[in-house]
Amino acid sequence: MVATRYTMDEIRKMYPDQWVILDECEWENKSTVKSAVIIEVCADEEISQKRMMYRHQGKHYIYERTTEGFFLPYVHAVNYEVRV
Repeated sequence: MVATRYTMDEIRKMYPDQWVILDECEWENKSTVKSAVIIEVCADEEISQKRMMYRHQGKHYIYERTTEGFFLPYVHAVNYEVRV
């Protein structure tokens, strides 16, 4: 089965105000996804659980929100690391 690749503009139009979990990303520059394969789409209240689940599975997906809200309760960071 061949995965369908979408541009970020297409993804934003298909899934407004949602989180998209992406793989096989083609990068426009070091921090901007140009196109990707969609793994899953989820709402704000689901994204933390999805990130943890995929991280525990060893998946290194990219997480993007299709619409950046002005007062959303998250921080968008690229190449972050958390140490305890």
